[in-house]
Amino acid sequence: MGRQIAIVMTPEDEVLFIDFLRSTAPITFIGSFAPTPDELLSKNPKPAGTGNYDYSIWNMDFPWTPQFGQVGPLAHDPTQIGWFYVAPGCLGPHLEWSRSDISRGMTGRLYWGKRTGVEYDISEFEKWVDSIWRWVRKHGRKLEKNAYAPYYLPTAWELTKPNS
Repeated sequence: MGRQIAIVMTPEDEVLFIDFLRSTAPITFIGSFAPTPDELLSKNPKPAGTGNYDYSIWNMDFPWTPQFGQVGPLAHDPTQIGWFYVAPGCLGPHLEWSRSDISRGMTGRLYWGKRTGVEYDISEFEKWVDSIWRWVRKHGRKLEKNAYAPYYLPTAWELTKPNS
């Protein structure tokens, strides 16, 4: 069963978040689509914008060989026919990160598809995931008290907090 946490970040908050991740492990970002498999992998996410909202964050301490697929002729965006992506269901030592966009009221999330039968040490990876969730809870605040409400990181909080 997977785990997720809702999160709202500004670009400034993303810098804090990524700096934290880098303090815990060597990481690589995997984009959604790119002209070549090598271009899917990067040390930094591209600035938020069309096509740059969803990433996987690979903890490189856990060896893994992602499997790639190619966009076919029925693509939503015909300019991306032939582009590459990490094959759906490709389980590995990575978190899915969907960015938030405060201006559009869009909440982001972190998701780990915790599953057995994969080729990395799930219990060790879970310790890393737990440290990330703790960091988000420590640095984020909620507007609502329910369990599924998103955590707003500091700059996002300042932009959206209720008037005191």
